[in-house]
Amino acid sequence: MAKADDDDHERARRAVETEQVRPLAEILAKVRPSLPGRIIGTEFEEDDGRYIYEFKVISPNGRLRELHVDATSGEILSEEDD
Repeated sequence: MAKADDDDHERARRAVETEQVRPLAEILAKVRPSLPGRIIGTEFEEDDGRYIYEFKVISPNGRLRELHVDATSGEILSEEDD
């Protein structure tokens, strides 16, 4: 599991350095008001040439939610129960 996390981190770092995506801190600042609950995990993915931050969030009522956010614009692309 740590290997996958390391790979995510390295890919995200390279994408930020080449200005393909916004830093995670900027994306979080933009979407945090729309994320009800506590973020317990983050992943960095590429889907059909689009970079995505995936957030796992525990809502105030205890539900685990997964949100996919465009890593360039900060637009929330999808939200679903996990």
